[in-house]
Amino acid sequence: MSDFKVLSDKEHCLKRPNMYIGSIDEELIDQFVFGKYQSIPYVAGLAKIINEVIDNAVDEAIRTKFKHANQIKVDINNHSVTITDNGRGIPQDDVIDTDGSKIPRPVAAWTKTKAGSNFNDDENRVTIGLNGVGSALTNFFSTKFVGKTCDGKRTLTVTCVNNSASTSVNIIDKVAPSGTQVTFIPDFDRFGCLDISEELQNVIHDRITSLQICYPKIKFKFNGKQILESTFAKYGNLYSDHLVFSKSSNCNFFIFPSDGYRQNSFVNGVQTKSGGTHTTYIMNMVVENLIPMIKRKYKIDVPNAMVKVNLGLVVFLNELSNPKFDSQTKERLTNSIAEIKRAVVGVDFDAIAKGILAKDDIINPIIDSILAKKIAADNRAASLEQKKLAKKKVTGHIKANGRTNTTLF
Repeated sequence: MSDFKVLSDKEHCLKRPNMYIGSIDEELIDQFVFGKYQSIPYVAGLAKIINEVIDNAVDEAIRTKFKHANQIKVDINNHSVTITDNGRGIPQDDVIDTDGSKIPRPVAAWTKTKAGSNFNDDENRVTIGLNGVGSALTNFFSTKFVGKTCDGKRTLTVTCVNNSASTSVNIIDKVAPSGTQVTFIPDFDRFGCLDISEELQNVIHDRITSLQICYPKIKFKFNGKQILESTFAKYGNLYSDHLVFSKSSNCNFFIFPSDGYRQNSFVNGVQTKSGGTHTTYIMNMVVENLIPMIKRKYKIDVPNAMVKVNLGLVVFLNELSNPKFDSQTKERLTNSIAEIKRAVVGVDFDAIAKGILAKDDIINPIIDSILAKKIAADNRAASLEQKKLAKKKVTGHIKANGRTNTTLF
C-alpha cells in the first residue's frame, strides 16, 4: 500500500514527539515549584530536552561515585542552554553502528537513539538514564547542538544543525581539563513558542535545587550562582512550617498539611511528577498506622480517603535498582510494591503516625473534616427522616372508646 512507511529513529521522534518528550504545546501544569503548588504555563517537552542533558551529567557522577562530574553548571538564557560537567569525558573510541560502520562514541551518544551505557546491568542500575535516547532527543529537537568532550588528552567536538540534519566532527590533540559541555538552541517552532520562558527557567532551577538535595556530593550552579547546600529540614520548610520527617539510608520523606492530596517525589534524581508505586506505598503505610491512633484518641470512624486528602508528601528515594517508569518522560514510577518494600528500609511508620497525631496543625484539619462530614451525614439523615414522616398518612381524629363524650386527636 502506498501509505505504508518505514521511518528512521529520528523521523519517528520528530513525527511522534509525545511518545518521547511529552507535550510540545504550552499548557498550564500543576506542580510544586520552590515548595509552592501552582499552575505554571510552560512546554513540558522543552523542559524534557533540557533535563535529558542534565541527567547525563548526573549519571557520570553516579557512575564514578562522585569522584568525577561533581561540579555541574547549568546556564540558560532565553534562547540557548549550556550544561557543563567536570567528568571524565566521553571515551573517544570507535563503536559499531547498526549498519556496521564505525563512529566515535560521542557521535553515537549525541546522534543515535538506543545508544549508551545503561543496557548492561539493569538489576543493579541506579542511574537516571534508561533507554539511551536522551541527548539524541535534545539534538533532534534543536536547530543547533554542539557537544564538546575532553578526556584530558583530546577534545572532540560534535556540531549538528537543523534537527541533526548535518553533523561535523572535530578532534584536537591538546592536554586540557577533562569534562563534557553541551550547548543547544531548541527548535522553538516545534514547541510553538519564541523562547525559554521565565516560568520554564524557574521549573529547571527548582529541579536543580532538588537534585542538590538528592546528591549533596555534587556542587550545582544555575546561571552562575551556586545552589546552596541545604539540609533536608530547610528544604522541607519551602513546603510548610509544619512537618513530620522520616530519614533512612536511601529514602527520605516528609508529611505536611495540605488542602487536597499533593505529592512531589524524586527517584534516583528523576522527578516523578505523577508519583507512582513508591508514593502510594508510603502514603498507604502512613495512613494505615495513623487511623487506629485517631480512632483510639477521638472515638470516631476514620475513612482512609479523608485522611489522605488532608496530607502532602515529598519523597526522595535514592539508589533504587532498576527503576521502571511508565514512559520515556518518566513521570510515574511503576516498580512493583514488593520492589518498593525492599527499597524503603528502616522507615518507622508507627513513629511517623505518632508524629502526625502530635502536631495540631496537621491532625486538626483531618479531624475537623471527618467531624464536618459526620455532621453533614447526620443532618442529611435527619432531613430524609423528616421527609418520610411528612409523607405518612395519619388519621385526622379517632373516636375515643369509653363512656365519656370525648374525641381523641
